[in-house]
Amino acid sequence: MEAATAASLTAPGFLPVIEADTTGELPWYATPYVPLLTLPEALAAHGGPLPERTVLALGASLAAGLAAAHAKGVVHAGLSPSAVFLSTEGPRIGSFGAVRAAGPDGEARGDIPWLTAGCVAPEQAAGGRPRPLGDVHALGAVIAFAATGHTAPERNELPAFLRATVAACLSRDPARRPQAAELMHRL
Repeated sequence: MEAATAASLTAPGFLPVIEADTTGELPWYATPYVPLLTLPEALAAHGGPLPERTVLALGASLAAGLAAAHAKGVVHAGLSPSAVFLSTEGPRIGSFGAVRAAGPDGEARGDIPWLTAGCVAPEQAAGGRPRPLGDVHALGAVIAFAATGHTAPERNELPAFLRATVAACLSRDPARRPQAAELMHRL
């Protein structure tokens, strides 16, 4: 299902899916080759957290991509630093559906090694269906990672320019999180 969803999504900021097979024992999808780095690789190459201007531009671009997906009724459900790819043409989002792949609705999603700590919204970790505001929670963790090197930093670790925005994104209450489109404008 995730491969088919990814293949049908043509939104700015996402790695395009050029081929997919969801009928076999192991579903898969393929994206075109683009030279890029994951966000963790970019921080390692940079020698630590990214500069303020870069973090804001990255966050705004990712929020725009999520807003476009949400407008089409698509939830990413797997955004994390390793699902963010940086290229010469800007950031791209890949790795669809990690949360959905971790377990069916109603089943707690925890202790799964490939799910990044701090990126799964509390309601999804408890087994709730992935929703757009869960993507916003994950985006807050990704922005925090870009600025600090951690997906769940202490408030005082975050640069002052991000504290209120990241805190809103990481709220345990989904109703207190901004929509992706609002977040794009904030950043």
